Formats: sequence, C-alpha cells, structure tokens
Amino acid sequence: MHKTTKAVIAVGAATVLMLGGGGSLAYWQTSVSSSATTFQTGYMSMDTREREWFVNGAPVADLSGYTIVPGDVIVYEETIRVEGEGTNLHLAADVAFGEMTAVHYEHANEDKTAAMAGAIQPTYTLTGDNGATVYPTDEQDVFGVDLDTTIGDLHLTIVFAWPFGTPGSDGNDTMDAKVTLDATGITLRQVPEPLSEVN
Repeated sequence: MHKTTKAVIAVGAATVLMLGGGGSLAYWQTSVSSSATTFQTGYMSMDTREREWFVNGAPVADLSGYTIVPGDVIVYEETIRVEGEGTNLHLAADVAFGEMTAVHYEHANEDKTAAMAGAIQPTYTLTGDNGATVYPTDEQDVFGVDLDTTIGDLHLTIVFAWPFGTPGSDGNDTMDAKVTLDATGITLRQVPEPLSEVN
C-alpha cells in the first residue's frame, strides 16, 4: 500500500506541470484589424524656363562681347517655373544675391571692385505671375510665395544701372574693368505657416 501512494502522487505532479506549461493550454481570444491606410505626399520643384539680357532696353544675346559705358543700363531677367502641391503646403523663397567684383580687364591683380561699386549698385526684384504670388516679408531677401493651383512663375530681375554723375563716372578707375556678379540663388522651402507680408 505504501508503493501505491507514491505512484499517485507522482502522476498528480505530472498533471500540474502539464497545465502550467507555456502555451499548451488555449484560452479564448478575439481580434480586429484596422483598415488599410493610404495617403499621398506632396511635392515642390523649381525649373528655369528662360533667361534674357537687355542693354538700354534692347535684347542682347551675349554680354561677353558688349562693353558698357556710363549711362548704360543692363537688365537680366529669368523666369522660373514653380510647382508645388500639398493641402497644407506653405512656401518661402530665399534670395542669395550675388556679390559684384571687378578687376582690370588685362591685369586681373588690379582690383577695381570699390570703384565699380561706387558707380553701379546692382539691385534685384522677385515677382510672380501665372498662378504665383510673391510678397516681401519683414526679413531681408525672404519672400512669401502663394500658388493659386499647383503651378506658377517667379521672375527674377537684376538691374545694373550706371547713371551719369556717379563717382565712378567721373574718374578713370572704372575704365577697362571686367565686372562679375556671382550667380544669384533662389531657394524654395516649406514653412509651417504662411509668412506675414510687409506693407
């Protein structure tokens, strides 16, 4: 009788181990899945469409062969196509205006930058049309950009006016100068909310 009791205890212990084993006993369960989610991201881009130069109002194909004198006005115009789409897309355009330098035409080590800066002060404007509105903000060289739909045009205009009577017009320091205006860069970027227009 002593041997039978031991056998029953051993069987009971084995049963407890089976009930407590990992994952061997199934419990009720249920589940639900969310709907599949699909959404579209927006985009923005810029692409130069055309560039033109004018001297005293007349178009010039190539400035490299043109020599200017006091009284001349050079105008550079560039049209930039802007595209952007996004339900809450707000845009800003940052302009990095190029730096003007000048050296003697034949002797590049002869710096004429100061003399030319006294004679010519290049200026620029940035405007929009064909679906784009551009407006100045309270930050220099930063513009707000609104698109009526998804496409519009920006117009960059740079003016080199050399009027008579400026300091550089009277002396000889501006003669035989090779003048360079570094490229002006425009960066289009997203902003969290529309920028405030300066009145």
